[in-house]
Amino acid sequence: MSNQTSANGKEKAKIIIDLTVDVPSTHKAMQEQLPSPVSPPRHAQPTDSTQAGSSKAGPSSSTSPRFTTPVRPGPSTSTPSPTPGTKRKARQALITSWFPAKKPRIETATLELTPDEKRAARESERAARESEKLARADAKRLALQLEKEEKAALKAKADAAKAARAEERRIKKEVKEAELAQKRLLAQWKADWKDWVERHKQPDAEFTIPKNEDMWENHVNATGAKKHAGLTRNELDCLRHCDVKNPQQPAGEEYAPMKMYRAADVEKLVWRKEAIVSGLSQEDEAALLQEGERRLVEKMAKDDEQ
Repeated sequence: MSNQTSANGKEKAKIIIDLTVDVPSTHKAMQEQLPSPVSPPRHAQPTDSTQAGSSKAGPSSSTSPRFTTPVRPGPSTSTPSPTPGTKRKARQALITSWFPAKKPRIETATLELTPDEKRAARESERAARESEKLARADAKRLALQLEKEEKAALKAKADAAKAARAEERRIKKEVKEAELAQKRLLAQWKADWKDWVERHKQPDAEFTIPKNEDMWENHVNATGAKKHAGLTRNELDCLRHCDVKNPQQPAGEEYAPMKMYRAADVEKLVWRKEAIVSGLSQEDEAALLQEGERRLVEKMAKDDEQ
């Protein structure tokens, strides 16, 4: 009995050892020996005996019909419930679809350099840094120089415009001052002429025209002197005159003599006036009259051209 028990124990132990060693093959062999599971079809029709029994049993027995036709199991249409691993894989797939994997890094093999090569590399890096530093300094210096030149050009342009405006103001001021000075001189020269007239008036000085001489041949009255020489009666008082009968006076009226002046005296008076109102000196009488005559002739020529 004990021997049989021990034998059975060894066999069990052997089976356990075999199961632990080759579980998949043992599981497959067991499935081959077992019959296939049978599941009823979804729309299977019951047999005649089943319908008869159900009619005899009544309504209560219709809830559990029996089928005689065996049906092989079909593929399952139910969706298996997701496991945590499945959820994690789906989430990782979604993340991967949105964020593609990084490109693989290409790792270059580093070569061991000799001390001389390392020194040369350091020298090259130092030279590159120095060159870059010098290039930056040159660029900065050129930028500053360009900015300085632009500012200088703008300043020069502004200074030139300012100088042009100042020159324009100076010229206008000089012209205005010259005009004012000229006006003052003209006023002064006119005042000099009036002063000379006041100092040389002789309203009572007379002369007599000879009887055998034509009155209009060498003489001129006040109206003619005003018309042709521009002399007023006040200025004509500086000359001698001759009282004669006015031929235009109607008969029967009170006698009103007409003053006649020598034409030569009127001409000299006009030259003197032109010279004095032009600012010429009165020290030299002959030069004064000569210059007055020249100016008067030029003035009359300009008037004739216009």
